[in-house]
Amino acid sequence: MRAAIFYSSKHGTTEKISNYIKERLDGYDIELIELTGANLPEVNEYDLVILGGSIHVGKIQDSISEFCSLRESELLYKKVGLFICGMLDEKLQEEFDNAYSDTMKEHSIASGIFGGELLFEKMNILERFVVKRVTKVSSTVSKIDYHSIDEFIEKIRT
Repeated sequence: MRAAIFYSSKHGTTEKISNYIKERLDGYDIELIELTGANLPEVNEYDLVILGGSIHVGKIQDSISEFCSLRESELLYKKVGLFICGMLDEKLQEEFDNAYSDTMKEHSIASGIFGGELLFEKMNILERFVVKRVTKVSSTVSKIDYHSIDEFIEKIRT
């Protein structure tokens, strides 16, 4: 079976998680596709489509939103998994709910909130300033929830 993981990753965490899923989701020929504003590929050739992005300033990347909006009618004929990465634990469920339409969430066979990372070495000076003020964190930290990712993968397998 053919599958694609469509993702958008600002500092690399969503890409890391997408690769983790690809390595562990056996039984599928999986293609990783990073979405950009100009890259909104077709989904017709895939049996399974996984969509993931990271939350920045409370919002998922525009490329993920645009892709979902443009391809929603096609995605409703596919097995779909949805995930987000983010660091503000108390807001992640709300941010997930805002990232994807109700139709997509109801249709999906798996959904996940996988935590995230603050990678100061990959941030510009403004991003570091904002992150320090909002989170009170001043150095790189990783809070990827691999247990939740493994549960997501298991839901897709069943």
